Amino acid sequence: MLWMIKTLGQDYGPFQPLLGRGDVMALILAPFALLRRSVRRISGTPLELAGRSLLAFGGQAMGIAAITALPLAQAQSLSFTKGFVVLALAAMVLHERAGMRQWVSMGVGMAGVMNILQPNQGSDPAGFLALCRAACLAASTIALQAAMLSAWRLGDVSALAPLD
Repeated sequence: MLWMIKTLGQDYGPFQPLLGRGDVMALILAPFALLRRSVRRISGTPLELAGRSLLAFGGQAMGIAAITALPLAQAQSLSFTKGFVVLALAAMVLHERAGMRQWVSMGVGMAGVMNILQPNQGSDPAGFLALCRAACLAASTIALQAAMLSAWRLGDVSALAPLD
């Protein structure tokens, strides 16, 4: 998939490969969605759903742009910073506990990211696209987790139930 995005990204903008990827995913998942016997309510207000969707869409579009502009190894390495952002946001937004080991490992990981970006050598602005991708996808993950926890606290355990 990454090779295809890298190859197509040279001739097209980030939105055409994103649209093609979405079309393929829809074709694969459509039979499963049509064959489901029950329909479950999605937790969250329409505004929350739109916000999560925009974060995920923006993260994917920035990721495709970063993969197109950067060497593939560098773009993928920078995309792994999502875990660092999830840790920080989970501690701040969801009030989850993070111990000293987690924060130290996050600091060591961020030092590795700075080594990849090499900011004092005039780093490529596309590297920041990869970091923004990680931040958007992490925020989308935290927003989804917050919606699920809120639904669970209100007694809607179907938000945590597996699909039929």
